[in-house]
Amino acid sequence: MAVMEAPKEVAPRREATRQRPLRFTPVPSSLEHDAVAPVAGASWAHLYQAAYAMVDAKTGGRAAEVLRLVTFLAVGGSASLLNLACVWSFDRLLHPTSGLAIFLVLAAATEISLLANFLLNDRFTFRTMVGEHRTFVQRGVRFHGPAMVGFGLTLLISNLAHHVAHLTLTTSQGVAILIVTVVNFLMHRHWTYREVHPARAL
Repeated sequence: MAVMEAPKEVAPRREATRQRPLRFTPVPSSLEHDAVAPVAGASWAHLYQAAYAMVDAKTGGRAAEVLRLVTFLAVGGSASLLNLACVWSFDRLLHPTSGLAIFLVLAAATEISLLANFLLNDRFTFRTMVGEHRTFVQRGVRFHGPAMVGFGLTLLISNLAHHVAHLTLTTSQGVAILIVTVVNFLMHRHWTYREVHPARAL
């Protein structure tokens, strides 16, 4: 009889062992890929919050503005690379030599990069400043206003650098982009995406 009851005594011990809290919760192999992403996301979120709090403390509560500027520069950098890639491609494919041909090449490259710039900035950089007071089309039209000023400055500086300083077409465009970036941010920050009240929203 004692032999038959031995398993009954062992079973509660095993059950108690399974119920004992573990120091580290193992991840089942079948769920490993699904479980790692949230953990990694939480870790990055924690680092982001810590960095944001540090910048906010160092800048006197201006972390949001610093983040906006950093995002704008990142977006502008990617759009600038697209611009230069377009200029390089058009230059190699079309070989523009006349003033009109060069103007059209620079204009096409600038407009392509401008559209990419608007889409990314509207999605990540400035959207929280206007909420739903302006439609997507209204924001796009307003974005093109200051952008056209930057567009004109880019063409002017690029042509001067190319014809006066005798820089290559791609280098001239790069110099123009660097100068106009600061002007663009200030115009978009204080006009295109300035904070509005519903009564004054366009």
